[in-house]
Amino acid sequence: MGSTNFENVYYGDSDMTDAYRELCEQATREDGTDPYNGTISTTDGVRLLVGSPMSEIAARKLAEAHLDDFSKREACGAIPLVARAQGKTCTRNVEVTVGGLVDYQSLRTAVEATLAAGEVAGGFYWNDGHPFASEVRRALPLPVVKTKIEAAATEGAAVTTYTVLCDGRVLEQGFATQAAARAQAVALAKADTSVQTQTYSVRAVTSREGGDPDLVRVVRTVVSTKITCRVTVALPVAAGARRRGWLFFGWAAS
Repeated sequence: MGSTNFENVYYGDSDMTDAYRELCEQATREDGTDPYNGTISTTDGVRLLVGSPMSEIAARKLAEAHLDDFSKREACGAIPLVARAQGKTCTRNVEVTVGGLVDYQSLRTAVEATLAAGEVAGGFYWNDGHPFASEVRRALPLPVVKTKIEAAATEGAAVTTYTVLCDGRVLEQGFATQAAARAQAVALAKADTSVQTQTYSVRAVTSREGGDPDLVRVVRTVVSTKITCRVTVALPVAAGARRRGWLFFGWAAS
């Protein structure tokens, strides 16, 4: 059987062990006692990851970073949470420059490097869904892309051969001269027994010796992209904030 990762958020006054037990009991009530039900109830106990309470956003980020430290059928992880009202956020537009390929990970790394250290520690998430979603991009400045264009001829001598077609369908190819291809097209037309009118044609095809169909290649390389992202930043939690809940995470048997 397989495994699936999970996250369970609990808000209340229970300590870690009691909150874990409550969530396991709830899971078995809702999903049954099957040892492969894919919930927290398939884990074997709980282990505290950090002692200081934090916002839910920061806890989810920390859990993602430590997920592979846990395994199914073993203890899950627990992170203490502050009250939701203390886990304050703000939404910002962040302009970053990414070198080379722009994908989810490179964009995230660039945003983390741009945000203040405290904001990164608090965690952030993309506002309005995925950073490349069309509805997000329409609301922000268009990306500014710096490119490098390189044009070069391919290797080998250019060779022209001739192909015979019938109504656009390739019949025979590789004729060395137009005259030879034309003669074959006429011969095929004479031998045709179809009751429909058809058009035979000769087409010139130029390629490199060895069969490379490209005579010239123009490569457009993206050097860097300046892009604006809208992110919601979890502000740092004040020191000494009280614990008001738990985030449990790990791998469940499924």
